[in-house]
Amino acid sequence: MKISKSYSPTSVTHYVPQNYKLKIIPSLFEPEVFFSKFILVVEGAGDATIFFVLSERLDNTLEKNDITVIGPDGSGNVNNYHLLFAEYGINHLVMVDSPYKGQLGNNVIVLKGKLENELQKLGWEGAVESSIKPNDAYKFITNLVKTDVGLAKIGDSILGQIFIRAVKEAGGKDPFMRSK
Repeated sequence: MKISKSYSPTSVTHYVPQNYKLKIIPSLFEPEVFFSKFILVVEGAGDATIFFVLSERLDNTLEKNDITVIGPDGSGNVNNYHLLFAEYGINHLVMVDSPYKGQLGNNVIVLKGKLENELQKLGWEGAVESSIKPNDAYKFITNLVKTDVGLAKIGDSILGQIFIRAVKEAGGKDPFMRSK
């Protein structure tokens, strides 16, 4: 049993099932997840980079809304975080490639294919077979969001919709509304 103190004067008790074993790689653990308003969990650094660049272009939206993005290196690790957050009632949204073998729910978005397929819809010409490298994701998204047309294109994509949902669930407003 775990007892934690919330902002209110009351304590909250969380029950952890006896057979519940959490497997999180210590080097991938990010303690800020327990102090943020909202967590966006993606598969890896390339995925996370896309949301960091969007945030920067949209007036540091993630930081202003206290949203943490984590990319714990693969869907297996994503599922471990998802289970942890679900167990403790931590507000989060998960974005994973298809197929995903982890636990599903309203806060898990499984892409149709891979992230790289979604990027190709936005004009990326890289390979789909391997995961996008963070530097390549940074260069592509940075160039795309330089124009309002490119930014609107992302806003209309599934990646933009995930970004908007995370911001709204953290209590913010649609960041793309200002740029349209």
